[in-house]
Amino acid sequence: MAARKKAGKSAATKKNLGGRPTKYKRAVADKLCKLLGEGQSLITICRDNDDLPHEATVRKWVLGIGIPEQDKLQFRADYAIARDLFSSHVFDRLHTIDVDTVNEQGRIQLAKLWSDNMKWGLARMDRGKYGDKSELSVGGTGTPVEHREAATLDHMTEDEQRTLRELSRKAITGKKQ
Repeated sequence: MAARKKAGKSAATKKNLGGRPTKYKRAVADKLCKLLGEGQSLITICRDNDDLPHEATVRKWVLGIGIPEQDKLQFRADYAIARDLFSSHVFDRLHTIDVDTVNEQGRIQLAKLWSDNMKWGLARMDRGKYGDKSELSVGGTGTPVEHREAATLDHMTEDEQRTLRELSRKAITGKKQ
């Protein structure tokens, strides 16, 4: 019986050889970044290519986990470029929605849903390039508006003014006197 268990283990071990790579290799990283730059999502790339690692492994690599120290900066730079190319590719795809092929009501709604989702995702991936402008300016100068108003203490008695000065001094200096 022990021989049977041992034989079963060796067969299982041989069967598991050739699984997804988990160790960082430059060739694997290059292929991954190439596919990402061509507009495929990381999930799709890792799901459809058995010779590439699981997406969780790639995310660890981006964080610098499991990568040799000398390769971390290069991989992060390549990955960032691939992500930028990915977002540009998705942006370009937004312009290729063919109105003639979506004339049916359901297909129009599907195309609108897809494009809205892509625009939302792009705005979060690269706010500077695809996001909504969130700065407010007046007069087109781009400088902030400053508003000042002077407060008067004329309505306060001498005692109230003295108390207010003491409270202000305590708040600013942290001292009681």
